[in-house]
Formats: sequence, C-alpha cells, structure tokens
Amino acid sequence: MLETERGPRQHLDGPFRCRKSCHPGSTATILLSFEAPEGAAPVQMQFEPGDLTNPNGDILPANRISVIPPQIQLEPGEATDVAVAVTIPDLSKPGEYHGRIACTGTDQTSVVVIFEVAGAQT
Repeated sequence: MLETERGPRQHLDGPFRCRKSCHPGSTATILLSFEAPEGAAPVQMQFEPGDLTNPNGDILPANRISVIPPQIQLEPGEATDVAVAVTIPDLSKPGEYHGRIACTGTDQTSVVVIFEVAGAQT
C-alpha cells in the first residue's frame, strides 16, 4: 500500500469506512493494513488523529480517537495492521463523521476515515 505513496504529502486510497454504525457510549474500530514495498528501505510511521466532523459541524474530538499501535516500523516486504478506534461520546449527534489520521515518518500522508453515528440506543 505504501509503495504508491512516494513524494510529497499524499493521501492513501480511501476513505476507509467503519463497517458498523456506532452508538453513543460505544467504541468502533477500523482496521487498516500497511505494507512496506519489497527491496526498499524500512518504513517508519507515526499516526496522529484529527477531529472527525459531520456535515452539520458536529465534532468527535481527536482525544476520543486511538491509533493502535501509534507508530510502526516495517522492514521491506513486511505488513502489519493498525486499528483506528473511536469512543463515541454519550451526547454525540447522529450522522456521518469524516476526518484524517496524519501519518508522518518515512512517508508523509494521511488516511481518511468515516464513522457513522446512529441515534442513542434505548
């Protein structure tokens, strides 16, 4: 996946969408796979989440988002999974929330993620 992301800051293919609707008070996760190209130098990346917003301007703040692990180092040909987990605040409004996970290190890029928040469960 990273082999097509050389040069200045670029975005990975996406956006990546959580497969399940999230409910206030729950945690939702997107699993991303990263692979370093064969025959290249090792790849190091650190992940920094940003706020997620919906079209109405409602925000899921970055401090509710965890990237696990927060950094990776891949040898050529090596692959690993990275989880983007969002804990939905109890008072979150329903809607589709979009945001970016900044990726810094060997490559400068970002990953677009989408989480859909459903109404509160009763």
